[in-house]
Amino acid sequence: MIAGCRNRLNYAPQLRPVNPGDRFFLPLLINDAGERIHGHNISVTESVDCTVEDVTIYTARSGMNYLLSRNEGRITLRNTRIDFKPGSQHICTTWRDGVHCKDNRVGPLIEGCYYEGMLDDSINISANTAMASEIISEQEFVLTGPRFDVGNDVMVFDPVSGEIIARSKVVAVKAIGRDWRVELKSPVKGVIAGTKRAALDVKSTHFYNMSYINDGLIVRNCTFKPQRRHALLVRSCNGVFENNIVDGVGGAAVRMSNELGSFYEGPFPFNNIIRNNKIKNTQTTAIQICTVSLNGDSKITRDIIVEGNTIVPLPGAFAVDVKRAENVVLLNNTFLDENGNARGQDAVNIQQSSNVEFSRK
Repeated sequence: MIAGCRNRLNYAPQLRPVNPGDRFFLPLLINDAGERIHGHNISVTESVDCTVEDVTIYTARSGMNYLLSRNEGRITLRNTRIDFKPGSQHICTTWRDGVHCKDNRVGPLIEGCYYEGMLDDSINISANTAMASEIISEQEFVLTGPRFDVGNDVMVFDPVSGEIIARSKVVAVKAIGRDWRVELKSPVKGVIAGTKRAALDVKSTHFYNMSYINDGLIVRNCTFKPQRRHALLVRSCNGVFENNIVDGVGGAAVRMSNELGSFYEGPFPFNNIIRNNKIKNTQTTAIQICTVSLNGDSKITRDIIVEGNTIVPLPGAFAVDVKRAENVVLLNNTFLDENGNARGQDAVNIQQSSNVEFSRK
């Protein structure tokens, strides 16, 4: 019997090969009402200049190990570890992200940390998308999503055209339950309503609170060992990923992009540096830089420097993949095959992008 499943009979065929003594894990908890149960081991919210250091975590609740959200000043994680408990037979450490950073005014400083065994990203640094659940006028909307305050900068993105259709400021705001009635300084035409439903609101207009996008994130001197997804998933700006070791993660070492259709995370990576990292055995392209939209032509992700990295992709994989991006510089990187032989521009895939510079030692 599987507790919390609304139709248990559907699982019977999948359980036939299961025998006593088999190892298993539960990546999601659901209560009897069919609701997901969330929780985090360590949460830092609405704080300034906090440091968490020298903490080791071997397992997690049904949320992230760390949640850093809506902080006003830099939050530092230093010399923290998420790894398998010595002598245990654990087959995962964290069911979701190791560190999940959402809607912070200043990006985190994460240094000297160790990550292993996650079923999602080691580090996710992004901002929540808001959608207009109600369109009151071309300047006033009820927004479902993150909090907005008077004076916050707002970017409005149309995922259908792939264009940023407005930039404005909040001049008035009122909380309505979990939503926000927001008045903007300037009008926004053509907004498509939505409530952030996965797969259903893909064409709905995105609103981003640009005052809380983890500006200036730093991830350095960290080690990322095998886990299910990306070592660093980042959708923010003015950041640095440097002097890290990435070995055997299930996704990319670094993925820089926006997202739509599922969790609706953003906004768009720009002015970021990926420098002096040692990367090998990633199960997908090691460094992924792209813009996601429905029309496939937008190049909003921009101004990315990839410099001085040593990358050994798995056979048949690229070291760097650039799609729908602008102003990307690949400088003095070393690309090797599994035998240690140098690879050239064949290790890089560039599509639908402009102003991409490539040079190597």
